[in-house]
Amino acid sequence: MIRRRARIIAAVSVAALVAVAFSAWQFLGPAGDPRPSRAAGGSGPAAAPPRTVAVTRGDLTEVVTLHAVVNALPQFSVLAAAPGPLARTDVGPGQAVAAGRPLFTSGGVGVAAPAAGTFVKWLVAEGAPVSAGVPVAVVAYPGFAETASVPPDAAYRLLDGRISARAMITGGPGPFDCALVQAYADAPGNSNATGAGPAGVPVVCAIPPEVPALAGLSGTVAVKSATAKDVLLLPVEAVAGAAAHGEVSRVDPRSGRAEVVKVGLGISNGTLIQITEGLAQGDVVLGTAPPLDARLP
Repeated sequence: MIRRRARIIAAVSVAALVAVAFSAWQFLGPAGDPRPSRAAGGSGPAAAPPRTVAVTRGDLTEVVTLHAVVNALPQFSVLAAAPGPLARTDVGPGQAVAAGRPLFTSGGVGVAAPAAGTFVKWLVAEGAPVSAGVPVAVVAYPGFAETASVPPDAAYRLLDGRISARAMITGGPGPFDCALVQAYADAPGNSNATGAGPAGVPVVCAIPPEVPALAGLSGTVAVKSATAKDVLLLPVEAVAGAAAHGEVSRVDPRSGRAEVVKVGLGISNGTLIQITEGLAQGDVVLGTAPPLDARLP
């Protein structure tokens, strides 16, 4: 009787072990790879649909706020405005130049000193071909300036066209307008003038002579490059790209499927970005930008 009961208990134990092993194999698979449970196959809750946003229309002002440091006697570059051969004026090192004084032409387009200062040197020889945006001359500002670094993701937007700036010195006078120019990177004190941080395009905000300042003080520069009225807008996180052109995942209103399309890009304020072509008002796109491999073969 005792032996029979022992056999029954042993049989039940073996059956239980087999059941556990079979269940584990069903979940993990022969090589230990997880397998979806039946609940994940359709009887469980459905996955949430991806977030979408619609193209809207509105006004947009491009403004970027930069941390800055006050430096004395900063040097700045004067850039070519158009591609072509360089024609220099007779200004030479050590000469005083007033704001607005013509310095050179490139590709037939004249360029003047953006701020008053002392002419330091030419960077390009007379008659040499230059591209737009190339530093041609160096001028030293005779007072103080706030030097800052434009982040790489904003440099294309801010430095492509006419810009204006207002600045403040921490603990100092109220905001003042200033001429914003590109710093001459090889000048003493201009490199890493803003302290630790990611690399960017160094710029100089010339402090007016009537504003008291001391070298080493910190400050803030707000840069405004453009304003666009009644333009198409999307959140920046929905767009792959930040300048000139990009891509979005447009949702087909009939099928509901998303396809990657190219779009033209304008200005941005860091939250919204202007869509210049490729979409129409009311078009719906996915709320996240398409990944880089979205259209790889």
